[in-house]
Amino acid sequence: MAKLRTISMAEMKSHTLAKPYVPSVTGLKRGDSGVQVDRLQQYLQKFGYLNAGARTAGFDDSTEQALRKFQRLNHLPETGTLGDETLAKISQPRCGFPDSGGASGPLGEFTLQGGKWNKTNITYSFANTTADLTEAEVKRAFYQALLLWAEVTPLTFNEVAAGGAADMILRFAPGDHGCGYPFDGPSGVLAHGFYPPPNGTYPGDIHFDEAETWSVNTPPTGFDLTTVAAHEIGHALGLAHSSINGALMYAYYGGAHRNLESDDISGIQAIYGAVWRQPNWRWCSKCEGLHFGGNTPGRCPAGGGHITTGSGNYALAHNTSIVPGQSNWRYCSKCEGLHFGGNTPGVCPAGGGHTAAGSGNYTLAHEDSTANGQSNWRYCNKCEGLHFGGNGPGVCPAGGGHIMNPSGNYTLFHL
Repeated sequence: MAKLRTISMAEMKSHTLAKPYVPSVTGLKRGDSGVQVDRLQQYLQKFGYLNAGARTAGFDDSTEQALRKFQRLNHLPETGTLGDETLAKISQPRCGFPDSGGASGPLGEFTLQGGKWNKTNITYSFANTTADLTEAEVKRAFYQALLLWAEVTPLTFNEVAAGGAADMILRFAPGDHGCGYPFDGPSGVLAHGFYPPPNGTYPGDIHFDEAETWSVNTPPTGFDLTTVAAHEIGHALGLAHSSINGALMYAYYGGAHRNLESDDISGIQAIYGAVWRQPNWRWCSKCEGLHFGGNTPGRCPAGGGHITTGSGNYALAHNTSIVPGQSNWRYCSKCEGLHFGGNTPGVCPAGGGHTAAGSGNYTLAHEDSTANGQSNWRYCNKCEGLHFGGNGPGVCPAGGGHIMNPSGNYTLFHL
């Protein structure tokens, strides 16, 4: 049974301000000394703005320069003193990894850390899950986070059993959990993700602080797990923090953010290349066919419109030569269905042949055991369409059931 906990944004900030490395007063300036200055220096050091050897007993020139850099990179008034706006930013919960550049270099828009996976099919496993949520909720949230990156790159992701050889291992743990980056209790640091090989002892792994209140609700009743997971996955794929306040890869948590911004997309595609997958392709339980559920229900050969109740949401790679598979699958604007445009127009349930004018050109993974998704989608050589051969033959617009032989077996990316 998952725990039922809630936490507000105000409570999140209050918990962060209580951390021993976070100053709790404003007005700190050059020449000051004491506990609050020490806290400020700890914060600037912890997140990469102040070198360890530069810490002194007072607010000196090094501290001022580090604070100015923090303010500049977070788009705050660059005063060199700890004002209200700067303290408000410091009180936000955030990712535990230091900001790239920090004390030693610049932090730009998307930042590449120099490493990447040398393959496109990434595996992951769960060492454990959180008591706040059911195992199914955790796995669904993480998968949703992975798909944000998969929709714009050639990357696919497959879960493997715990204890097996996985590229990314996900773990919830409190406090000092042995990786060298201890968590600090509720709020403050939420999670951290390790860069791809050959970086460190835990390449690709992601750790979440079990002391947090994790949520999958909309709106969230705690820290949105999908949002935090998506940010840490960015690190595990090779991205450092961005200086763009609205980017998913910005270091600070500001609430649910379940989408990539243009800066995030530019960054990840700079590493792995650009692939665009169009979601909202749906399976119809009447004809066993695939159509684009983002438009009208289309025309089903079994009569009426396609039915998507209980259907999965499939994402097709659109206009790309990077994804391996068979290209020239086309969208028909008459029936909202998918057919193979490389042959004749086939038979459309809306009458006549399929219409490919203005259609995208999709690439389907063909008999690909490494593709992440649902296999056994089949091509029918009577109607030139695609249907799910794992069930019955469905209803073919050319009459009778779909014919699978000698059909290929396609794997569709399944959201």
